Amino acid sequence: MNSLHPYFNIGSKSWKSISLDTTIKTQTVMDALKKTRTSKARVTGVTKPSNRKASGGFLFRFPPEVRNEIYALALDIASEPAVTTLITSPSGTPDSNLNDMGVLRLCKEITVEARSLLEGHGMPYVPIMGNTGLNSAINLILEHGEAALNPVQSTIFAGLTSFMNAHLHLHISHTLSEDPDDPEPYLDLRLRHIYGILRQAIVVWRCTSEENFPHLKATGTKRKATVHLDHLFSD
Repeated sequence: MNSLHPYFNIGSKSWKSISLDTTIKTQTVMDALKKTRTSKARVTGVTKPSNRKASGGFLFRFPPEVRNEIYALALDIASEPAVTTLITSPSGTPDSNLNDMGVLRLCKEITVEARSLLEGHGMPYVPIMGNTGLNSAINLILEHGEAALNPVQSTIFAGLTSFMNAHLHLHISHTLSEDPDDPEPYLDLRLRHIYGILRQAIVVWRCTSEENFPHLKATGTKRKATVHLDHLFSD
């Protein structure tokens, strides 16, 4: 056994094997990202005045700087931008006389602006667990689209693919080898599997940086993922 590569589904020294395959292919991830990628710009705030008429909504009577502060306060996120890009300009089509359509467009524009701040400054919590293999989510996207993901899969996928920063959290335990003279590191099957899921998440994060955030290269800005290990030791 190559104990330095715990993400492979191979037998342990006791000839037991983990039940789930945690390998993942970069090209498969890239194909899934291309399928889910939208045309909206990845932004981190409002930098242009809205073209919406003042009568379209009370919020849009305020300048962009004030709206940014309102969103940051409501979402409990820092207002200092991580990167500066322009928000996509509204279509500028005349307001409809129908109140329901006006409300719909108002909600959509607020969602775009607020989500841009949340994705740019928020820190999603991405749990790394043994039953959250990302291969199944990637395969579902390729076969049926992102709408086929269940709520947990959708939340984890969004945390890895839409945000500038993320917190990858996993609980692991360390069990001593039964043979104290064994020169190789000892990794029990559960720990190997959790590390495999973590590797999947890192591969998705790296592919997303290349596919969905190419504009960051011009400014030298990088996405940041923090791995938090709750390491439990036993003797």
